[in-house]
Amino acid sequence: MLSKRIIACLDVRNGQVVKGVNFEGLRNAGDPAELAERYNEEGIDEVVILDVTATLEGRRALAETVSAVAKRIFIPLTVGGGIRSEEDAAAAIDAGAEKVSLVLPPPDGRMSSSSPFLCAIFSTTVPLCSSSTSMTQVS
Repeated sequence: MLSKRIIACLDVRNGQVVKGVNFEGLRNAGDPAELAERYNEEGIDEVVILDVTATLEGRRALAETVSAVAKRIFIPLTVGGGIRSEEDAAAAIDAGAEKVSLVLPPPDGRMSSSSPFLCAIFSTTVPLCSSSTSMTQVS
């Protein structure tokens, strides 16, 4: 039987947790390290930091934010947003993330040629996916 887990997802923009509706009307909701530490103390099973503007702004998730959170919690930390290459994933892991969150192609394997299938790329160098993962890229 699978374990049930409670996972806190912190949407981060400019180094601060934000809240809104459908990513509109975002308002500041606090410091990610402080909130993650509080969740850790309250017994949450895992924390996910999603840098909601990193991909749109063409940058990696903020390493300082990831590092600050990782230093204050003792549970798994996942980071998403701005992970477009092996180097981006490695930077998140180096900053303290245990895992990275990727946007992958749909189950039918179709994807645009501008979106590389990162799981296959990372499987040999970053502990994200098994090397048996296979999907075909459709241009």
